[in-house]
Amino acid sequence: VNNDGLSETILDDELAAFIALYTDLAARVDNGSLSPNATVSIVTFVQTATKLDMDPVAPGVQIAAPIKADTNNNSIPDVIEKLRAVVAGSETFTNYQAPLAATAEIFASLATPNGAGFMVFLSDGLHSFPSVTTITPELNTLRGLSG
Repeated sequence: VNNDGLSETILDDELAAFIALYTDLAARVDNGSLSPNATVSIVTFVQTATKLDMDPVAPGVQIAAPIKADTNNNSIPDVIEKLRAVVAGSETFTNYQAPLAATAEIFASLATPNGAGFMVFLSDGLHSFPSVTTITPELNTLRGLSG
C-alpha cells in the first residue's frame, strides 16, 4: 500500500482501511451528502506525533485538506498521496498521548464546532510509552469537543 517494501503488515491494512474510508467520503462529496468543504488531517505517531502537511504545493504546513483536493494536479488526491507515504516508525515505544493531543490541537486550530469533528484512531501497536501512564486527559479533551 505504501511501497515500503513490506507486504501485508498491520500498517498496510490500516492504510487500506483509511483509503476505503476516503473513497466513501469522496463519493459522498460527489453525491452532495457531504460538504465539499469537509477536510481531512492526518497525524502519524510512534513516541512523538507529526501533523502531516496535507498540501504538497502551499508553503508551510497545511494541517488539513479538502477531501477531493489535488493541489499538485497529478490526478492523485492529496489525502491518498499522504496515506501512501506513511511508513512504520523505528522508535521503540508507542505513545497514544501525543497523537491524541495533536488531534485536539488540530480541531482547535480549525475551529471545529463541537460535535462536527470526526476522528479515526489507528495504531499497529499497543500504548507502551513508559513515561505516560494515562491518556485520560487527552481523551477527556476530545470528548469535550464531541458536543
